[in-house]
Amino acid sequence: MAIRLAEIDAVLEEIRGRIVGAPLQQVRVPAPDRLVLTLRSPGETLHLLVVVQSRHTRIHTIPRPPANPAKALAMQGRLRALLRGRCTALSRIGDDRIVGLDLGHLSLRIELTGRHGNVFVLDADGTLLASLLPT
Repeated sequence: MAIRLAEIDAVLEEIRGRIVGAPLQQVRVPAPDRLVLTLRSPGETLHLLVVVQSRHTRIHTIPRPPANPAKALAMQGRLRALLRGRCTALSRIGDDRIVGLDLGHLSLRIELTGRHGNVFVLDADGTLLASLLPT
């Protein structure tokens, strides 16, 4: 079952205060449809797990990141090169299962829509720079 709007709102409400203002320290892609962002807030390291394109789409923190695959997925290098800075905003966009995570100069658009889900990296003008899954 795909994640519901109320569940997304509850998770974002719980983690927003801990993530906004925290610098992004690490980007992991442990599987083709998964992304783990590690952010450091004072006294706490947060690992934000995002799973798209699955019957069980989700976004939440986890106690520690999963191991990367033996051979890194191609998208991991691209995302690591692009994603830097502090989280400046975390919110649900519109009336859909889309989460926005802003890093100042870049934004992530996390589509938690099941089979058609994806994570997109956009610049300040809204230009698509990368996506977790092929578009």
